[in-house]
Amino acid sequence: MARTPQNTKPELVEAIGTVFREAGYGGASLTKLSEATGLKRASLYHRFPSGKEAMAEEALASTVRFVDERILSVLRGLGEPREKLEAAAAGFRTLYRDGGQSCLINLFGTPSGNPESLRQGAQTLVSSLISAISKVLASAGVPEDEARRRGLKAVVDIQGALVLARVYGDKAPFKAVMAGWTEDLLRGSEEVGDQKPPQQPQAEVREVQITADKPETPSASRDVRKAVAAHLSALKLRGEG
Repeated sequence: MARTPQNTKPELVEAIGTVFREAGYGGASLTKLSEATGLKRASLYHRFPSGKEAMAEEALASTVRFVDERILSVLRGLGEPREKLEAAAAGFRTLYRDGGQSCLINLFGTPSGNPESLRQGAQTLVSSLISAISKVLASAGVPEDEARRRGLKAVVDIQGALVLARVYGDKAPFKAVMAGWTEDLLRGSEEVGDQKPPQQPQAEVREVQITADKPETPSASRDVRKAVAAHLSALKLRGEG
């Protein structure tokens, strides 16, 4: 059954972005894009003369606008460091739907199969986020070098959590990271002072032995699944704490 054409630009860009998030740039065929938008190829080319690359650029631009308005503007604006970081965290949760939506920055930022324009756009946005977070931390009393390191780690943690959420098909990794995101960034700064951060439940760690010259047995496979399930359960507890 054909979908109703997405005539308004925001709806059209959202439908296109969903295809790229689910299939990546290489897997986002014109057939999939046409099915998602309800538009024939001729109509898509009429709106995006440069084809798939132009569609991907528009989808990324939509993400850039959201980050600029809901995250970067807050980090660069007036207010206390903690308030800025908490507002930014709320923006990330909204952008990634609590870990349920993949990141175009992550998908388009890799060199394999992605146009240079997309890579540069993703890299610029990531650099802006790292810089803005680092400056907020420096204003909170974190030494400059440490503020830069934490700014980098803040973005790495979010992107890594999104990858794990996609791998596991579970939002728990993202929720766990965001639950302690602000506290982790401010730990040891003047903003936090001598307050001790709340204790977080520790995920159970299970070691799985893998023998190179021996195929994995069904029981070993079950052990891996149990270990993953236990880890996700602990992450959920942390995310809800």
